[in-house]
Amino acid sequence: MVRAVLTAPVVKGQVVYGESDGLLSKLTARVREFDEGDYVSALSPPLIYNRAIIDHIGGYHFDELIHWCEDREFDFRLQLAGIPVVYLPEARIFHDAQHGFANMRSYFRYGVGEGIAQETGVFTTPAVPVLWRVFEATRTLVHCARDKGVGAAAYYALLKIAFHVGTAHHLLNDPYRVRDRYPASAKRARMVRSIPQHSTRLTKAQLRRLRRAHWEAGRRIEKVTDLSVFHQDAAGPAVGSAADETRQQQA
Repeated sequence: MVRAVLTAPVVKGQVVYGESDGLLSKLTARVREFDEGDYVSALSPPLIYNRAIIDHIGGYHFDELIHWCEDREFDFRLQLAGIPVVYLPEARIFHDAQHGFANMRSYFRYGVGEGIAQETGVFTTPAVPVLWRVFEATRTLVHCARDKGVGAAAYYALLKIAFHVGTAHHLLNDPYRVRDRYPASAKRARMVRSIPQHSTRLTKAQLRRLRRAHWEAGRRIEKVTDLSVFHQDAAGPAVGSAADETRQQQA
């Protein structure tokens, strides 16, 4: 990963989710794979990136107001800047097995982060929240059942409930007391078709809406047209190796 980041600005490895003999531990591993590990993004470790990208993604590493889901918001800004995440599946780390319903607490906290991010405009807000969430949850659970099994989908349904309860908890109680620290420009970025909680891939319309939200907040995030500016020899365009070209194609 260190070698790769010399020519690729953001590099991601593969996380292997551990599991024990317990049923919930196995289901947790399957859901984590589906929710974070089975697609390329900056959402889960291991991750390494060139610090020079910060000048191109709004001027900050992670949003300290969000508390949870800050890596998801980081991935959105990478997409706004057109900075690819290069995937190295051979670079693996191993996550400890999770037991019982501990994972539900994480999803509850992700829901809190979602609520904060929507209020500050760095995530989009569904124009018709209830209908969108029902549609998005149904579609996601069908895909989870197809890819990971019915048991994993049933467990994921509980996690989705915990997630939405977390969002409602923030709206009602502001548990992290962040509203007093919102910038003056904070406002919701509403869209009919909002961003699904599963996956980070943004549509063109979502990219336009988030880019406008950042502009309104005083952060201009433009697409980087020449990624060679992140190379160690940034004095001019670098000629990449065959391995570098393969990684870019994978991204």
